[in-house]
Amino acid sequence: MPSFFAKLGKINSRAPGSVPEFLQTHPSSSARVAESSNRAARYQAVVREDTVGYRLSQERIRIRSFRSAMAAVAYYRNTAYLQSVPPDPAWVYGSALALLRAGKANQAADIFRELRIDNENIIDLHSAYGQALMADGKTEQSLAVFSKAYGLFPRNVPLTIRYSQVLMMAGQPDKAHALLLDLLNNITPTSDQARLIAVAANSAGDVAESYYYMSEYYVLNGLLPQAIQQLTLALKLPGLNEFQRARFNARRSELAEYLPEKEKKKSPLSQERGFSSQRAPGFAG
Repeated sequence: MPSFFAKLGKINSRAPGSVPEFLQTHPSSSARVAESSNRAARYQAVVREDTVGYRLSQERIRIRSFRSAMAAVAYYRNTAYLQSVPPDPAWVYGSALALLRAGKANQAADIFRELRIDNENIIDLHSAYGQALMADGKTEQSLAVFSKAYGLFPRNVPLTIRYSQVLMMAGQPDKAHALLLDLLNNITPTSDQARLIAVAANSAGDVAESYYYMSEYYVLNGLLPQAIQQLTLALKLPGLNEFQRARFNARRSELAEYLPEKEKKKSPLSQERGFSSQRAPGFAG
């Protein structure tokens, strides 16, 4: 912060029409530098230890920073001489991610497999290995890796999401749907996760549930009219059971309560009941 305020002060000092500090709405940069320096000096030193998982996250971010896959591969090739023996696992993980991004899934899978042997408690290595096998066309091996990992780390969010994606690629959307439903009934989903389970349900042939999950996707994005429309489409489907019909109707009525007044008048529910706020919208799978 002192460094930031110092830079800000240099910029402001060059700005035309500067006014005296007592007329400003904020303290001057010099005062902020002094105050932030004093506060920083009073903080105790923090002992920080980077975990392996944190360093793996750094490497994933690094991979995304390269403009091309070959640039990423070149980076790890050119920094190999800096590594100790044996090399840092996070660096090795990054080099394998670079190979995977470059389409060299077979080489990447070999590296992930070796890394996983000595680091079975690191979930990211199981996921990366399974994804590399899938990219290499080894579907059964990939599913076996994910199945074992899921048994070790049930309901881990990133693992479950990646496992469900691989299941869908393998033509098992019904299993992906069940896996995601179990997860999202126990955590608050992101909009992307809600959309993923909608796609899984649709691929599994459960169109009604797909509409329901898409309505939750729209809710999470603040698009209540679209969310209500999805539920209306679901209610028009033939073959709904009593539980589904009751659930969809209840959710549609609940969401309609939060519509702006002008939208309420357009809603098909406006003739059926009044609108009064009760509780905030949320996921209910």
